[in-house]
Amino acid sequence: MRWVVPLVLACVACTPKHPKSPKADEPKLDIVAPWLDPADFWPQGEPEKQRPLSDALADPGTPPIVIRGATVMTATGQRYDSGTVVVERGVITYVGDGDVASPAGAIEIDGKGKYVTPGIIDAHSHLGVYAAPNATANEDGNEMVAPTTPQARAEYGYWPQDPQIARALAGGVTSALILPGSGNLIGGRGYIVQMRPARTAREAAFPGAPSTVKMACGENPKRVYAQKGGPMTRMAEYAAFRSAFAEAQAYVAKQNAYVKTKALWLEKKLRAAEIEGKRTDRSRKIAGETAPEPPAIDLRLETLAGVLRGDVLVQIHCYRADEMANLIAVSHEMGFKIRSFHHALEAYKIRDLLAQEGIAINT
Repeated sequence: MRWVVPLVLACVACTPKHPKSPKADEPKLDIVAPWLDPADFWPQGEPEKQRPLSDALADPGTPPIVIRGATVMTATGQRYDSGTVVVERGVITYVGDGDVASPAGAIEIDGKGKYVTPGIIDAHSHLGVYAAPNATANEDGNEMVAPTTPQARAEYGYWPQDPQIARALAGGVTSALILPGSGNLIGGRGYIVQMRPARTAREAAFPGAPSTVKMACGENPKRVYAQKGGPMTRMAEYAAFRSAFAEAQAYVAKQNAYVKTKALWLEKKLRAAEIEGKRTDRSRKIAGETAPEPPAIDLRLETLAGVLRGDVLVQIHCYRADEMANLIAVSHEMGFKIRSFHHALEAYKIRDLLAQEGIAINT
């Protein structure tokens, strides 16, 4: 029997490209994720720069691990028949076939006769929000009280002690995009996690991961809402999408108008202060304008506003080619970008359109 060992660690690059025989003083792998927000990791007063994702994922309490002699197969097709993998602080720092020196205090693993592969990234999961055992008490994936609930967040339904998480981890899943279900047209925010034991959802969060929103079209929402006031047809589904994003457009316009008005008010306030400072008669102050009132916050529209600004990535449950094309048309009309269609069984029929739009497929 041959062993396959999925490396269930924080692999920040599929194939770190190091020389086969690195020198002892060679700098470690330093990977910067372009979407990583430095404010999430740097304390106040730290220089303005992006922190390497490897640092964000690192666990200082984890001893170094060195696997030698295994057949190492990378995600980009490279194969090392007698490979070496070095892991420091929970982060892969070397992959190759060289006789690299072990870090101090490293745990040495004889990998001869075994296989090491990258961990699996599950790009569409409901673990934690549909936890085991299957019971009403554990059903937290679909907020089916209204067709659009973008204010809901999978983070707040994610149970990090779901027994299925340990089984996924044992099978080599290292990280996952946890999504609401597909009963709603707009089901809410997704949550990207590392598959590891955690007490709280925040402890399982993947550092720096972008925000996502789950949407769905076709048979699921109309099946769920046909007897709840609609939509009961695909016609009404797309009308609801357009209405929701039209509301979001108006919401963003109000926010933008407030920003401009406040900037103008601040200019006037500074000018008034300058004039006040030059006056000799201080018996009466110059009357100033009242500060503008900020628009009320709507959590439902905040998510959709994030989509319009490009801050929230759109993940859509969709099967039929015509449905995908219709949603692309809606995205053009409303001014947002679709990141990925999920399931997408008929994507092959419109592969040229999807390639042109730069839309990924999770299937």
